[in-house]
Amino acid sequence: YDDGDGMIFSKVHVGKNYVNAFWNGVSANYGDGDSKNYSALTSIEICAHELTHGVTGNSANLIYRNESGALNESYSDILGKCVESFADSARFNWLIAGRITLRNKPFRDMSNPPNCSHPKYYNGKYYYIGTQDNGGVHCNSGVQNYWFYLLTQGGSGTRESDTMPFSVKGIGIEKAGQIAYQTLNTRLISESEYIDACYQSIDASIALYGDTSLETRMVKRAWYAVGLLNLLELDIEQDQSLSSAWTVYPNPATQNISIQNPSVFDASQVEIFDLTGQMLHSQTINPNESIDVSSFANGVYFVRINQMQTIKWIKQ
Repeated sequence: YDDGDGMIFSKVHVGKNYVNAFWNGVSANYGDGDSKNYSALTSIEICAHELTHGVTGNSANLIYRNESGALNESYSDILGKCVESFADSARFNWLIAGRITLRNKPFRDMSNPPNCSHPKYYNGKYYYIGTQDNGGVHCNSGVQNYWFYLLTQGGSGTRESDTMPFSVKGIGIEKAGQIAYQTLNTRLISESEYIDACYQSIDASIALYGDTSLETRMVKRAWYAVGLLNLLELDIEQDQSLSSAWTVYPNPATQNISIQNPSVFDASQVEIFDLTGQMLHSQTINPNESIDVSSFANGVYFVRINQMQTIKWIKQ
């Protein structure tokens, strides 16, 4: 864990009815649980979580408070899940402590952090601002945890702050784990915050898979989904999969635009957003109908179709 053949020490039966596990800089320590809500805290993802704290201490050494502390916790969750997936894929899930809870109360849910009252969006609902838990290190880890889930599994929806759509194609846990590990091990420093993890993971993906690779595009999309990137940083013009079979024409346009998909014959909901995410127009149109855009100022806009597909459009 330290690139120096360091011995790994683990201690079990720590405390009495102790519902916790921790890394103290020298050893991993595991409680037996309380036998009512949790069994012994020695499941595979918890053990890997604690040992990852040792890796973090010997790499980025993220300070254990506020955003850097949330990243510290998140990387332990992420790499803990990578180990679980490798060692026991048949029982893999996205819950932290899912294997030890006796009353269906996991510590965290990486696939949907709000299930445990944790945030999935930066500075969004449940994002903790305060001094408890070293500035919310366990709670606010949910943002990057959800980023990793989306990068691995994929998903679509709308962003919490502005209801703009996002769509992420999963690249698998092995590739996502490589990006996360390279970010932690070679690119972050002790004071790093979420914005650093965002941009450094993009650089890590570029180094691993290339600037225009699917992997790098999905890293960006996943960060966009959790509120760390904006539309201008997504390189949508290079990412044709966002628009699927839909087209907006003419593009650029001056007076009117039409929306077309050769596989869709029903009415579609069309929304137009500016670069700040503000919705400027909403309309349900039938195939071959047009939208009057003559009153729009010249510039770049985004057309969302049926709350799923988004296409960049230029008014001139």
